[in-house]
Order: sequence, then structure tokens, then C-alpha cells
Amino acid sequence: MYEEQAAFTKTFEGLERIVLSFHTNNSIANHETIMRMCSEVTGKLQNLNEQSRKFNSREILFNLDQTDYARLQQVTKEFTPYNTLWSIVHRWYTDIDIWMDNPFNDIDANAAEKFVEESFRSIVTANRYFKDKSMMEIVKVGDKVKS
Repeated sequence: MYEEQAAFTKTFEGLERIVLSFHTNNSIANHETIMRMCSEVTGKLQNLNEQSRKFNSREILFNLDQTDYARLQQVTKEFTPYNTLWSIVHRWYTDIDIWMDNPFNDIDANAAEKFVEESFRSIVTANRYFKDKSMMEIVKVGDKVKS
């Protein structure tokens, strides 16, 4: 179990560095690459969260002190606005071609309207986080898609 936790810690620290520097990904032109990175980071964070729960349950089972994974929870929370923003940006720039190039009757207006409304709210929330962190280049990405 200790070897697994050591590997976990090494993986987490690498992922934490990626999340802390994710604000440098601020080019809409690279939305596909950034979205792939978001998906990868999100998947790894989910795996680490599952592993942390497994480690804690083992520690309980063996009557050991439970390891505190608050940093993992914090990093996961801090990454959520990035994943939200880039998911919307990617979908927007993917769907805009469909909306603009297909016949008007082929477009699901209700789905498009729902996406736009939900995306607007989500971008406002994400941008509030980025403004609080003074990440104005990322705020510009959200503002561009929002407008």
C-alpha cells in the first residue's frame, strides 16, 4: 500500500504542476488541443480521487491514521473552471460550423438555445473565478465566446 501511495503522490504532484500552469493555455485557436488536455487532466483527477478513497478505506480497515487528501480536492476544485470553459469553447467552435453550414431546418433550435443559455451562465461563473485569480487572458477567452 505504501508503494502505491508513493506512486500516487508522484502522479499527483505532476498533475498539480499542470493545473497550476494551466492558465497559460489561453489561445482559442488551440481549443482542440486544450480540450484534449482538459479531458486527460480531468480523467487523471477522477482516478486520483478514486484512489484516495480506496487508500482511506484501507487505512480504516487496517486501523491506520487516514491520509488527508485535501490538496487533491483543492486541485480538483481549481481545475473545474478550466474544464468548464474549454469544454464550452470547444463545443462552440465545433457546433458553430454545423449551425452556419447546415440548412436552417436541420438545426435543433431547442438544443442550440439550451446550449447557449447554459454556456453563458457557466462562462460567467468560470470568468468570475478567473477574475478573482487575476487571470485576465483566460477571462478574454470566455468573454470572446460569450459575446
